[in-house]
Amino acid sequence: MSVEQIKLGYIDTTVRTTDETFLSALRAGRMPWEVMRPFPEPGADYLRAGDDVIDEVDTAFRAFITGEELEETGEFPDGLVEAIRHRGYSRLRQPVDMGGFNLDAYTLLRVLERIAMWSIAAANTLAITNTVGPNAILRVLEPSPLRDYLTERIAAGVICAFGDSSPDGQNNRFSSLTATLDEDGSAYILNGRKLFTGNAPIADLIAVSATAEIGGEPAVVFPFLDTSTPGFQVSSDIEFIGYRGFPDGEMRFDNVRVPVEHVLTGVEEPERLRTLTPVAVEARIFNVVSMALALGRRCAEWSRDFVNRRRIDGLPLARYDEVQRRVSLTLAELFAVETIAQWALLSPSPDTLFEQIAAKPLAARLAWRIADRTATLLGGEGVETAASKLR
Repeated sequence: MSVEQIKLGYIDTTVRTTDETFLSALRAGRMPWEVMRPFPEPGADYLRAGDDVIDEVDTAFRAFITGEELEETGEFPDGLVEAIRHRGYSRLRQPVDMGGFNLDAYTLLRVLERIAMWSIAAANTLAITNTVGPNAILRVLEPSPLRDYLTERIAAGVICAFGDSSPDGQNNRFSSLTATLDEDGSAYILNGRKLFTGNAPIADLIAVSATAEIGGEPAVVFPFLDTSTPGFQVSSDIEFIGYRGFPDGEMRFDNVRVPVEHVLTGVEEPERLRTLTPVAVEARIFNVVSMALALGRRCAEWSRDFVNRRRIDGLPLARYDEVQRRVSLTLAELFAVETIAQWALLSPSPDTLFEQIAAKPLAARLAWRIADRTATLLGGEGVETAASKLR
């Protein structure tokens, strides 16, 4: 769905005449309410247009596994991984002629939210392959051999991953993974490791950050390669507490050869940064804000059910003032996360990069508060495992 089609779905499509942004107004010391009006609330027709895809993906995932089963087994069944590859679920934002669904950003967020309602691990697997690394970068590449290569591989239905965390720490300017030009300059040779790479155990196509020497100076480059490339291996599966079933791993590179035309260079040039930064920022929204929305909705449901069925001396918990305050605060914070998501992905403002960057930490913090408040409330009945609750 195009940006124009999204706007047609708004309840109010008034065109803003000011170029002032949220951030520029804050810098001037005031809250810019006029910048946020009309607020980009999606209309009913627009939401209905995405419901079929949301229902299809959700039904397909649930046919293979439930959240409780994934928590128990700790891994996806082979059939689900193949479904992601061959039904187009690994390229939800790509055009139809590539076997994709051509989803706009907000509809993709709703797809991820629906899956996350029953499994955060399953939703994040889908989020990473669609919004991080090869799939995301393809959408902003100029015509080139790299673009042709990624187009061909992604159209084939590959599952994608992106490796950035190095063993010596995350967010370093230069990665400990090295990329060295071979003697004839036709390929980069990769050596090193990457940790905490989501989707690594099931990925077919990956991108990684690496350090090369260009013009006598260290430079950041992004090689793209198939996981069948000689010298590459997923050397260890990584499991997280509270995140069971999410495929994550350590990757090792032992003289892995990547053609120079499959390596994105010059990423520190201002123009290149301006291209890649919005892609990276948007990915944070898909991978965090969608999960925060799902968590908030489930907590609101569980809280409502709990306070209406539990009683103290014959009076429902829902009648007590303090309980009402807690549940109301959960609903208010859930509404705040919804508002953040809509503004970050649907805003007609000329520049929302600041708000998009802020969306991840704001949504994560609100979701944490909602979860903590809900666990405190439901703790009155005992904090059980999912299997125990089912029994």
